[in-house]
Amino acid sequence: MVSPAYVVLEPKIALNSEFFEYLYRTPAFIWQMDCNSKGITDFRKRLYWEEFKTLVTLLPPVEEQAAISTVIAEKLAVIDGGIALKQKQIAALKEYKATLINSAVTGKIKVA
Repeated sequence: MVSPAYVVLEPKIALNSEFFEYLYRTPAFIWQMDCNSKGITDFRKRLYWEEFKTLVTLLPPVEEQAAISTVIAEKLAVIDGGIALKQKQIAALKEYKATLINSAVTGKIKVA
């Protein structure tokens, strides 16, 4: 993406980009960004480079960053699997409900 509104940064040291993607999505970091952003409303706020570079960022060794990222990815896969299972169960229940209503309305089953 090319825009004067974006700053392209290149790390000077080795780091794990997935770790920073997870870190920058944590409530604590989002709060920091919000506090340092400028604008009159939430959807118009901007975080400029001068403020961004002052944010407190954790910097464990790159091996630890990778290990943390791996654990998070594994946990997210389990969570995503659970969500997918529940979505399938909900869809099956909706289908059963529709079938049950249809059967009751058409007189295929007796409702007491």
